[in-house]
Amino acid sequence: VPIEISITRNTAITSDLGSAAIRVALRNTSPHDLFLLRWSSPLDPMASAMGVFKFRSTRTNELAPGMNIKVNRRLPDGGNFAVSSEDIIKITSGASVEKEIVVKEPQVVLSKGESYRITAEG
Repeated sequence: VPIEISITRNTAITSDLGSAAIRVALRNTSPHDLFLLRWSSPLDPMASAMGVFKFRSTRTNELAPGMNIKVNRRLPDGGNFAVSSEDIIKITSGASVEKEIVVKEPQVVLSKGESYRITAEG
């Protein structure tokens, strides 16, 4: 899929003890518009609790413990999503979609003063 994902620290948001403010951006590198189902993606409102983001300590190389929950969702009647559904994200060719996320306990247990490398899977 022709999508670039970037995760950056959001310096505009002040993080509290054991939390992190990050900005996730998905950029469509395709010459065509893309429609994505946000479930289990970095754009999912439940992404942090589901373990989409992995926080690895730069000092110990250990993963920060997280909830890693499984979310069951119901498909729409007929099994098809309308393009207007809030769960469908449209990214036009060459455009980006951004979301600010605050990750905190109990979703992910982060230690104050620790530095982490963040990756996203989903």
